[in-house]
Amino acid sequence: MLWEGMDLQTKRVCCSSCGGPIATMRDEQGVTLVAVGTSTQPVVQIFTSSGVELGSFLWESRGRLAGWGWTPDLHLVVVEDTGRAALYTLHGRKARELSL
Repeated sequence: MLWEGMDLQTKRVCCSSCGGPIATMRDEQGVTLVAVGTSTQPVVQIFTSSGVELGSFLWESRGRLAGWGWTPDLHLVVVEDTGRAALYTLHGRKARELSL
């Protein structure tokens, strides 16, 4: 597996079913050291189940993460506590955004 340098203890992880893609992002509830001059916005990384990175994106949050999961057609759905939801492709491109 190609998970070099990945500390899953400091991440939130979202796995799809049947060995599909895995999304990770920094756990905003935990304490994380941030270097001076870097963004505090979490980066969502998308991997294959063997650890090959497929894509990533900067999560432009307006609220806290309420939940996330994978659709049957392998779009990552990210829902915030503000009611905003966004769908992302396997490569981290925003496919759709809506408000609940």
